[in-house]
Amino acid sequence: MAGKQNTRTNASPLRGAAPPPAAGGPQALPTGARSNNVEVQSARVRVTRAKAARSLGVGISTVRRMEERGELHPAIDPATRERLFDPGEIARVAASRDREVCGGDPTAPPMVAAVWTEGDLAAAVFELLDAGQTLVSIVVELHAPPEQIEKAAQAWCRLKEQDLNSPSVPASIGRLRRQVAELVAAYKGLKRRLDGTPQVGLGDNFKCRTCGVIGSVALPVRCTACGDETEVGWWPPAGGNR
Repeated sequence: MAGKQNTRTNASPLRGAAPPPAAGGPQALPTGARSNNVEVQSARVRVTRAKAARSLGVGISTVRRMEERGELHPAIDPATRERLFDPGEIARVAASRDREVCGGDPTAPPMVAAVWTEGDLAAAVFELLDAGQTLVSIVVELHAPPEQIEKAAQAWCRLKEQDLNSPSVPASIGRLRRQVAELVAAYKGLKRRLDGTPQVGLGDNFKCRTCGVIGSVALPVRCTACGDETEVGWWPPAGGNR
């Protein structure tokens, strides 16, 4: 069992807490640190921007403006980076819009969803394709004719190909290659320096020639401010070897 590096005072290292979420804007869905089920379950109870637009009877661009105004508060799926909306919030916003249109009459029937323009449909299809959805799931999601979804998907493929052929793409790839080369060079330089340091790997490779224990070793250190001396290293657990 690997021992812990510490001092004779056995002081535990401080661990930084995660920063609080931002006050505004989209919030990330819970990350499945222990299980991916957290993300899956959180995503199931939310709806996409396209479905939110359908429910509100507006276009994709209107939903985006509602997000900017703080009327809608989407969460971000950490796996797909897709914005997902709370159905309860969508229902409340839809009811509020209904009351405004109907002059505040709570008994008025809800608005009928508006017919999307060709641009609205294309924007919705592009967004869902970017999130990794299949054409069949997009048809189910948007309740749109398959021919229109297929046409929009073909346009998406053509535009993606043009994006890859854009002059800016090779330039970006070149910059990334240079950055990677710089990182590799820095890593090799750091590794050479560490390999020349006797203390590197000491906690794993040291073997006591008296008792034969491996990895239980400490080095003396001195505070240059007050002169206090102590030891830093790896200590075996009480009653046994490391």
